[in-house]
Amino acid sequence: MDFARHVVTGGSGPEGYGFDHDGGTVLPAVVDGRPLTAPRHLLTWRPRPGTEGTATYVAEVEDYYAAPRTLVEDLPATAGTPERLTGRIVTGPAVDGTLTARIEVAHDGTTARADLGQALRGHRFAHREEAAEGAPPPPAAGAARTADVRAVLDAPGLVWTQDGEVAVDATGQDDLAVLALLGRLYPENVVLRPAGPAAVSSGGPGRLVVHVTDLGAAER
Repeated sequence: MDFARHVVTGGSGPEGYGFDHDGGTVLPAVVDGRPLTAPRHLLTWRPRPGTEGTATYVAEVEDYYAAPRTLVEDLPATAGTPERLTGRIVTGPAVDGTLTARIEVAHDGTTARADLGQALRGHRFAHREEAAEGAPPPPAAGAARTADVRAVLDAPGLVWTQDGEVAVDATGQDDLAVLALLGRLYPENVVLRPAGPAAVSSGGPGRLVVHVTDLGAAER
């Protein structure tokens, strides 16, 4: 990112995950892509004619280890078919050459918010798995626990689990809504997986599995 800032602006600046410069914004490619397939370390230029000056995007919480957490076991399980969620990016004002941005996701008459910097951390650290082709669904006794995607988005702090596997079904959700979801999960042992049958872990370190629509596979 620092190299890109030198190329575009001719100078350096605070450490961050992107920057505004006259006429545009540089942010990680996943902001305009699909979380399941977008590259982790590629930056893209987004034209924004109204942008003036240079400002660096920084995460709201620099040390996410210190952020408060909510156990996913304390959240309600998935109930029924989740509503279609869409997200949008809202940028705050620049202060001393830095600014923050959030992803806002509206649902049930309320708005959930995730720091864009934390969402990008979540995407960068997430593991990616392929669905098990042709495999039968796992037996009910071994099925993973589930958590409601809206409850995860609304939970205070970062959501995590201590043991076993918990599935969060984001199938069919807007790409920015999925990215916001990654910004609400503690970025350790988080797995992005195309929707479909797959092996379920039993015991051991906890992990959160986010099921997403694999549109890239369909296009290939």
